[in-house]
Amino acid sequence: MNNDIVKFIDSRKFSRFDTNLVILGVFLITFTGYAAPAYGSIIPMLFKEWADLNWDQLGYVGSLSEFGSLFGALVCSVISRRFGIKRVLITTVMIFCIGTFSQAFAPTINIFAILRFIAGFGFGGVIPLVLSLLSEYSPKTSKSKSVATALCGNQFGAIIASFVAIYVTTQFGQWRPVFWLGFIPVLLLPYIIKTMPESALF
Repeated sequence: MNNDIVKFIDSRKFSRFDTNLVILGVFLITFTGYAAPAYGSIIPMLFKEWADLNWDQLGYVGSLSEFGSLFGALVCSVISRRFGIKRVLITTVMIFCIGTFSQAFAPTINIFAILRFIAGFGFGGVIPLVLSLLSEYSPKTSKSKSVATALCGNQFGAIIASFVAIYVTTQFGQWRPVFWLGFIPVLLLPYIIKTMPESALF
């Protein structure tokens, strides 16, 4: 990045632009935090739906999400240098939203596992890209606060997932609606596209 741009960003005061960017970061990371632990909350319901399941299979399904996340973080960090953080971030948001939402309609545990991997790839890419933008655009005095605040979204998402799963499974006796919320960020993509800046490096 040009030294003059770095000096300008570092020297300016925290503004409404920064506030909006942090809020957007918290929002996106909250949904990535929701997608991962939602699985653990619905395991008893999966046993009821697919009677031939065993714990080995469930461990395999759970680990696929983490492998997808690792793969997504590595791939998206590399390709964002060529295509730009904003473009890649929007793509990963779509991937993890579609992957999460589609889990609600999985007919078999194998399809469910594949969708977990796809969703994991998406949210694995979202987190480092959001943090990169926040680090890049936040003033020097507030970089660490901006990043730390955005990361709190991960815990918010986990808390929301637990409450939603408890409510849905006890009130409706179904696990599938738990994943419907994964589609919400897609509905806000026009706003994200309009307000989120592209990396100054691109």
